[in-house]
Amino acid sequence: MTGLQLLDPSFFDDAGGTDASGAPMEPRELRSAFGCFATGVAVVTAQSASGAKAAVTINSFSSVSLDPPLLLLCMARHSRSLDVMQDARRLAVQFLYADQADLAMQFAKPGEDKFAGVDWTYTPRGVLRLERAIAVLDCDLRQFVPGGDHRIVVAEVADFTVADDEAEPLMFYRGKFFPGTEDA
Repeated sequence: MTGLQLLDPSFFDDAGGTDASGAPMEPRELRSAFGCFATGVAVVTAQSASGAKAAVTINSFSSVSLDPPLLLLCMARHSRSLDVMQDARRLAVQFLYADQADLAMQFAKPGEDKFAGVDWTYTPRGVLRLERAIAVLDCDLRQFVPGGDHRIVVAEVADFTVADDEAEPLMFYRGKFFPGTEDA
């Protein structure tokens, strides 16, 4: 794969928003249904050529392929972080430890300086990353795909590190972090 690709948005013009009876779906109810699927929690970071830093907490992540090594993640289409990531063309995906719920919340909220009080560094390839994470995937952006109110980001893993410890991950289920009970 070379370059960054964007699908024609008209592909999604006929996307539905109704239930089987044709009635409009209630977004809160659908979000509650989606929340019944337990996920891990990750933070995605990037830094543009001009030095702008971006970070966002995600729980929509999936491995796509081992050859080539591809992953996907989903981000709100109006996220300011998307512009920085597109400019940077590289990003890091970090899986969080169970004791990092506060950090997940810090990066989940809009803010000017999300990195205040956060220990961060760079990968060997120069990609902005958190100092502490269960695993760090150092990636090159490959594609943005429209996905309703989100963008599907496809990236190719160029390098990765995995912590040597027996890590307990931070999980998200029904609007709460586990372990723990803080509402997100």
